[in-house]
This record gives sequence, C-alpha cells and structure tokens, in this order.
Amino acid sequence: MSTHTQLGLVEIVRDFLVVHEELAGLIKLYNESSLSFELVKGLVGDDDASPLYRLKEKCHAIFRSEVTDQPTEIRTEALFDLALGSLFHETMILRENLYQQERYGSRVEALKSDANPLAPELSREFGRILNSSASRLGEAAEEVEVLLALTRNQLLRLLVEESDNALLARCLYEERDAVNAVYPQGLEALYAEVHGSLTNGLMKAAQSYLESAYYDEALEVLGKASPSEDLDRAVAFASAMQAFLARDYTRCLDRLSEWAGKCEGPEEKRRVDLALAAAKHLEKTEADDLVSEASQNQLSDLGHRLKLLRSSAIG
Repeated sequence: MSTHTQLGLVEIVRDFLVVHEELAGLIKLYNESSLSFELVKGLVGDDDASPLYRLKEKCHAIFRSEVTDQPTEIRTEALFDLALGSLFHETMILRENLYQQERYGSRVEALKSDANPLAPELSREFGRILNSSASRLGEAAEEVEVLLALTRNQLLRLLVEESDNALLARCLYEERDAVNAVYPQGLEALYAEVHGSLTNGLMKAAQSYLESAYYDEALEVLGKASPSEDLDRAVAFASAMQAFLARDYTRCLDRLSEWAGKCEGPEEKRRVDLALAAAKHLEKTEADDLVSEASQNQLSDLGHRLKLLRSSAIG
C-alpha cells in the first residue's frame, strides 16, 4: 500500500471500531424487540451525516484508487471494501423497512379493523406490503449481523497484511477499549495474531510514538513489552530524549551513551540525527553538571560513536 493508503487505513480502522460497536448494539436491540427507527437513523443514512456512509465513502476513495499490476487480482482491501459496501446497503434496507413498520404499521392495522373500509382492495394491499416489509426487516437484520462479522474478520486479514504500519499498531493501542469490544480475543491476542507476538505489536506502536516525539507514551508502551535487546535500546533512546526535553542533561547524556553503546548495527537515520542534535546541544550548554572532565570525556566519546552510527544509518 502507498503511504497515503496506510494513513487512510488508520482512519478507516478507527471509524470501523466505532461503527461496529454501534451496529452490534442495534442488532442486539432488534433481537430484544427494542429497536426503533430513531435509533437507526443517526447511524445509517445515505449522506455525510451517517457515520457508516462516511466510512463506506472513505473505503471507496482509498481502496478503489489503488493501482495494481494485476487487474484481475482480488486483493484483501478490495474484499473489505466490498464487504463494507454490502453491509451499508443491508443496513439501508433495515432502515427502510423499520421505517415502514413504525410509520405505517398502526395505520394499516386501523384500516384492517375497519368493518366497512372505503377501499378494501387497497387495505388488503397495504397489509400485504406491511407483512412483506416485516419479513424483509428480519432478513436484513440477520444479513447485517452476518456481514458485520465477516467485515470484522476481513479487516483482521488486512491488519495482518499491514503489520509494518507502525501508526496502525499505535491506533490499535490507543483504541484498545474499542478493540477489546469488537474483537473478543482482545488487543493482546490481536497483536500476537497481527505481529507475531504481543511484544512485536507493542514495539511497533512504540516506534510510531518515537517517530512523533511522544516519548512518555513510547515508554508507557515499552513498559508492557517482554525483555529483549531491541526493547532495551528503544527504552534507552526514549528515556534520553525524554530527559533532554525535561532539560535533565546529565540523565540525557547517560541514556544517550547507553543507547549508542547498544547500537551494534545500522540504526534509523532520524533517530541518529536526533541523538546528534541533542549531543551537540549538550556540548554547547554551560550547565554545571556537564562541565566536569568526566562529563566532557563522556560527551566526546558519545560524539564519536554517533558519527559512526550516522555513517551507517538507514532510512
């Protein structure tokens, strides 16, 4: 997927989680014979006022604009788009038939109870239409429930294909309450299914926070991951930059030195550039806690290590 599509997918996932919860709630009310048109019309409609309509249009705009070298290939995102479109149309059928039942049901019953109707043939036809509408309403409710589950499963397949999308992993973490409501297995199991393990999913989410300079949030996520060398390195970098923003320069120097010492292979260019910028600032600062000979030697060693990392940086 293109970068534009990856960003759009994050919006789609966030919106889908909301729409899924609301639709599932409506179906539950229908099964309890408590569903009303007023509850449905806010979610389901054919204009931008409808969350489901907006979600459908986003999917069409993003997934149908993607170009593939194999026009006949049925892609995961195309199936998701198709499933969501079908879900939209079935909910519109549910809405329309629910409207007929509520708005015309009582009036038709009144006509049927009239011993001397003015137009008995019309009264009979109204009754037939209403009975047919009730049948279609039940069928639509069943179809919505089935399509909702299928669309949810298809989205999961799409998440697996997009496991490299760090912003998407972060979205799932931030929307974890909604994720837990939509996917019975919960976020932890979902991360394992999408990324191979819970820790991989957390590391991917933390990567997005680090790229956005949200170091407190990155450390929160990293604190839930299992111990590993990658984790130690990420924690050291996040802690260093967190300390830098807090002007705790001694701690920043210690954690940057720790991070640089753990980098045995190529590191991300942006991360190295940030470390270099922080180190240069430390060299220029006149803070009392950095004027000692030990601190100056540590700074010099750090600068040398960072220059080596810069020469082999990736990305």
